[in-house]
Amino acid sequence: MKNLLSAKTLRYLKIIDITRETGVVTFDMIQTVNSSSKNTVYADLEFMREQWGEFLDIRINKNNIFITNNAMQDFIEVRKELFRNEIGIRFLLNIFENPTHTIVDHALDLSYSESHLRKIVIEINKFMKQFKSEVVYNQNNALVYTTTSEGHLNYAIAEIIKFSDLEPTLPAVDRKAFAEVLNYVSTYKNVEAVHIVDNIEMIIRVAMYRIQTHQTTEAAIIDQFRNTVLAIDHETFHRDYVASVERNFDALFDRSKIDADSYETFLETLYILVIWARTFPVKIDTIMSRHAIFYKEFKRQNSYYANYVELGTQSLGEDLGIDLLPFVDDMVFHIYNNIPHLRNYKRLDIAIYSDLGSHHTQAIIAFLTKYFNTQHFFEFDPHKDFDLVLSTTSRIFEGTPVIKKLYPISDLPNDRDIQNIFRLIQYTQKV
Repeated sequence: MKNLLSAKTLRYLKIIDITRETGVVTFDMIQTVNSSSKNTVYADLEFMREQWGEFLDIRINKNNIFITNNAMQDFIEVRKELFRNEIGIRFLLNIFENPTHTIVDHALDLSYSESHLRKIVIEINKFMKQFKSEVVYNQNNALVYTTTSEGHLNYAIAEIIKFSDLEPTLPAVDRKAFAEVLNYVSTYKNVEAVHIVDNIEMIIRVAMYRIQTHQTTEAAIIDQFRNTVLAIDHETFHRDYVASVERNFDALFDRSKIDADSYETFLETLYILVIWARTFPVKIDTIMSRHAIFYKEFKRQNSYYANYVELGTQSLGEDLGIDLLPFVDDMVFHIYNNIPHLRNYKRLDIAIYSDLGSHHTQAIIAFLTKYFNTQHFFEFDPHKDFDLVLSTTSRIFEGTPVIKKLYPISDLPNDRDIQNIFRLIQYTQKV
């Protein structure tokens, strides 16, 4: 977002944000967050006082700065005005609202020179890059700016509106049209769980604003929703999706040991995330940041399980032609909370033996525990039974029953050893 904002606007926003968070700020705090001099802080505060005195009460008491809001919470009016005055945002919104305008029309609308607007497009495209789109000249008219992806433009505009608190400017969603879109996902009981409905509604409102401006028929609206909001052919896509899930996640759990409802819940949960990834090209929903925090801790404690989920998710995304990996934290979060049968792996008793002695054996155990810290590792005891035995040599076990469970490991375990052990654990947990 910062590519669309001037340095001054960014400074004002940071002052507002730090004040809202702490209540009382000092010159040093503002200087730190804005990397600016004390004179610049004074100038910024004076400008804010002159510009938004009707909203903000700015008082300076020695080194402390008090900024209170006289109008409404969260400095909404100030933020709106800041964003409305940013040429990058104004230009992108003008392109969105007027898809047939030439560069000359935009220059007249915005009171900027054509050459300056061409420079602004460079900054706009830095912002649009995250949405896998860019602003370019129309192939049929060298003076008309357009975007390489209309659906992704809708999402970019929605993000601007969410970020700048301009949502009320959008038309309300027609409930029948909204129901038509949600018909793709309404049968999946986990829709609410992944917070997808509100985000789809925002996209629909943005798409509807554009459609109502340039198209009038209800059929055109529904087609736009289908093609640029969800972009999924339900029956064909869902059939391919189920086959791909079964293929890529076959080793994640034993189908014979879980009930059909649990597996169906798994399919539904993952399908919602597939729709999410297919609909929104970039993951920036702050609601789901807690899932990333959860997954970081989950992966630390269950690295072998998380590793396999990531491999399966990546392969599934490649099959479907979308990037699913950024959503693996959301998937694991919902599997862990909603589908307990898929995470009931037993902890294995794994013995380690090294022909270099007990100290080396303990060193290997310490190393492997970092990667497989939910498993039980022991120094090998020939009088005890283990689920797996990993050894740097097989000679001493020749002719003994344990040879059936014996697998080699390097004196200095490497990535290949980790992968082999990972597969052994997955296999042994199913036997």
